[in-house]
Amino acid sequence: GIASRLYAVDRCRIPLESGRANADQSLSPELRPRIEFRCGDGLVPLRPGDAVDTVCVLGMGLHRIVKILGGAKADERNRPTDAFGELGGAVDGGSARAIGARRLVLQPGDSRPHLMVLLRRWLLGRGWAITDEQLSSGGKGGRLFLTVLAEWCGGGGGGGGGAPSCALTQDGPAHLILPQSIQRRAREATAQVVAPGLGFLRAPSSAARELELWGSYLTLHKDWARVPRFKAYDRISGLPEGAISAALDAEVRVLKELGSSV
Repeated sequence: GIASRLYAVDRCRIPLESGRANADQSLSPELRPRIEFRCGDGLVPLRPGDAVDTVCVLGMGLHRIVKILGGAKADERNRPTDAFGELGGAVDGGSARAIGARRLVLQPGDSRPHLMVLLRRWLLGRGWAITDEQLSSGGKGGRLFLTVLAEWCGGGGGGGGGAPSCALTQDGPAHLILPQSIQRRAREATAQVVAPGLGFLRAPSSAARELELWGSYLTLHKDWARVPRFKAYDRISGLPEGAISAALDAEVRVLKELGSSV
């Protein structure tokens, strides 16, 4: 396996027991000892001596993810105003850094652009650089999920000593709204149109699939962002009114100009 050791943490014992049973059934005897199941709240059961270098938080709401990373108590995690209030804060990396982690893998259950703005801003404000983002689909109706990979850079903008730059997504509102790594790869895949007029891509299947998912993401959210009752999300995200829908529309135009059928 890729991980030399894995800690599975949950507040409830029933999911932990289910996970332990699945591991016993699915893993070889050599791999089973690498997984340790701990019952507790967020990252509290983990200690610096556990040598955790990567923290994965998947399938939860944004507010809960932010509260876990920020080290808030369980009874505070579902209050949105608390999560938004922590978008500033000290450049200390939160509780993930307290246990020594240098990498985060985050997949909110809801990847709407205004929520992702909050997540990206929180990460940057706490000293984390977003090094990659990936789209996937699953569940009923092919629901879209956006997974964020972030690495600790200590709040510095230069990324010295081989560290990633925290300035990666500080170039303006559009770079907070949209995942830069996916934008770049989508442009590269779209630009690989073969001889003029043929109208199809000669791109690797993985690149073509990502381009398809990216088009679905833009289509899904660009009309939704213009609904009047949702305009408050621009303000919640700390952006000018209409910034989210404008960024989505601009990305669609760019891809169409490059020959995509988005």
